[in-house]
Amino acid sequence: MLSTVSKQFHQAVSSVMSNTVIPELFIGCTIKHIGSTHCLFKSPPLHIKAENLDYIPKEHLETCLDRLESLEVPINLLEYRRIGLIKIRAPNAKHIKFVDGSTKCVDSHWTESGTTSVGVSKFKRNPDRHCYDKFFAQLFQSYINQNNSDQWIEIVSRSPIGPPSLPRHFKGRFSFTMDLSTNRMASFDMFFESDDESDEDYIDMGDYSSYYIAPNPQLVTTLIVRFFFDGDSMVDQFPEYRML
Repeated sequence: MLSTVSKQFHQAVSSVMSNTVIPELFIGCTIKHIGSTHCLFKSPPLHIKAENLDYIPKEHLETCLDRLESLEVPINLLEYRRIGLIKIRAPNAKHIKFVDGSTKCVDSHWTESGTTSVGVSKFKRNPDRHCYDKFFAQLFQSYINQNNSDQWIEIVSRSPIGPPSLPRHFKGRFSFTMDLSTNRMASFDMFFESDDESDEDYIDMGDYSSYYIAPNPQLVTTLIVRFFFDGDSMVDQFPEYRML
C-alpha cells in the first residue's frame, strides 16, 4: 500500500521486488500485468516456491524460470507408496532448497500442464532403499549446474535415512538438515549422553536398526530432535554434533 504514496516510491519498491531475492516472499494469487506501470513486479520474482509457479502467467513462465536465483521445491521422502520428484528447469538458480513435505499441492497441476519446463517423476518405494538412491540421483541430475561452483543445494529431510552421497562432479555448497522432531519412531529411539571430559552432546545411535542408521553422517549439517522428559516433549536443534 505504501507504494501508492508516490510514483518515485512505487518505482523504488518495484525495483527491490523485481531485482532482489526475497525467500520470505508470499504469493497468494496470480501476479497480473507483470511489467506494467502499476504492477510492483517489473519482471518475475527472483525467488519462488514451486507451488507458487501456478501464479506466474504462462506468458511469463519461461522468463521467470530463466531469471530464478533461488528456488524452493517440496519433496516427500516419507510418502507411503511412491516418492515424487518435481523437476523444474531453473538453469541460473544459485540456491535450491528441497523441503520434505507434501508434493500433492503441485503434483496434479504440473503433470497436466503440458509444459516441458516443469514435470514430475515418481519412484516406487521398496524395502532396500534403492528408491532413495534413484530419487537423489535424479534430483542431482535435474538440478545441479556443473558450471556453477557457487551453487548451493539445501535439503531439509524428515526421514531418518540420512543424506545422500554427492556426485563427484558437484563443486558447490551442500547442506542437509535432518528434522526428526516429527518422526515418532526416530524421536523415541534417539537419546543423548554427556561426556565426562566435555560438555558436548553426543548422539547415541546404537539402538537404531540398520534401516534407521543414517548414511553419510558427515554431511548432516543440522539435526533437529525431540526430547522426552517425564511425558513432556521439547524440540531442539543442533548445528554441530557427533555420532557414536
